[in-house]
Amino acid sequence: MRRASLALPVLGLVVASVPADAAAPRSLPLGSTVLAEGDCPPETVLQGGRPPEAEAVWCGTTDRAGRLIPHGPYLGYFRGGQVAERGQFGRGQREGAWVTWSEDGRMRASSTYRAGVLDGPWEGEGEGGVWLTGAFRKGKRDGMWRMVARDGRELGGGAWKAGRRDGMWRETMDDGTTGEGAYKADLRQGPWRFSWPSGEPRTSGVFAKGEKTGRWEERDAEGVLRARGRWKGDVRVGVWESWGSDGRPEWAGETRDGLRTGPWTEWTQEGERQAGSYARGLRTGPWTRWHRDGAVASRGPMVDDRMHGAWEFLDPSGRVVGAGAMVAGERDGAWVEADTGPDPEVRWTGRYAAGRRVGRWVATKADGTEIGARDFDVAAP
Repeated sequence: MRRASLALPVLGLVVASVPADAAAPRSLPLGSTVLAEGDCPPETVLQGGRPPEAEAVWCGTTDRAGRLIPHGPYLGYFRGGQVAERGQFGRGQREGAWVTWSEDGRMRASSTYRAGVLDGPWEGEGEGGVWLTGAFRKGKRDGMWRMVARDGRELGGGAWKAGRRDGMWRETMDDGTTGEGAYKADLRQGPWRFSWPSGEPRTSGVFAKGEKTGRWEERDAEGVLRARGRWKGDVRVGVWESWGSDGRPEWAGETRDGLRTGPWTEWTQEGERQAGSYARGLRTGPWTRWHRDGAVASRGPMVDDRMHGAWEFLDPSGRVVGAGAMVAGERDGAWVEADTGPDPEVRWTGRYAAGRRVGRWVATKADGTEIGARDFDVAAP
């Protein structure tokens, strides 16, 4: 979730200093689009011109080294002749109020300078069209700042101290999620609460030096609790629990370095439960699945998240409907399977190869009497 940016437009003209005894600059009248000789302070000369001859008109003088530098009002233009920026220089540095515009006439920023450094009220357009309002002190953001979207929606804001977020903040992410909490030295610190665009809670917990730590809760857009557990160093650790949108459990177990580890219990969408162990995020060792009524449905070993070894499958009555060897998730080797016909006592015995029935399969009754056979070269339809 990316936060609304506070990136500032680049204004960027750097000039040398001017002798201390130069005349004080004066401002242009508000809304001026033309700078004339009479607008320049004493001992300065009008410089530059309007497009297409030049890109700026300004008042200039020379410093003690004989270099031409700006001192007094300044007007910068786009190639089409529209005013791009307006302000003034004092002793070669930006002073007082400066305004910049886009080519379509929209104001991009209104700034305040002292001795060439941003110092005072500032408002302008940031990344994504977000409108920012705040102040600078000695070139760094300081005090309360506000963020507003193009459509007028409040996106939040908060306190800055010497160029770093410090204090309570409210933020809006690209997906509409909002977050509220404190910053310390530009890092999230202490309790934070994130909400869906509807205002329903989404996640909540504690940050320490910008990293999630301690107990956190996660909720869906309807406000239903979906997961709960602990974080450490921005990584899930310890036992986590998850629930579906209907409140039924989905899984519960421990994580380490962000991966499932140790004993876990999981539930399917049909409400069947399965349990076993994870190692580095992969199921391993004995796993068992149960029918919704609690009867065992299947059991056997897992290796690298796949069935591997002797497995058996049972129906809700406890009758074995399949038993045999699994290799890397596929039936492979000798198997016994229950017939799908009307007689529940009939069994088929044969072999699988890479998940396909092969060779002769024999059907027998419960007393061992052979009642039929089939030959397979490829998987049965």
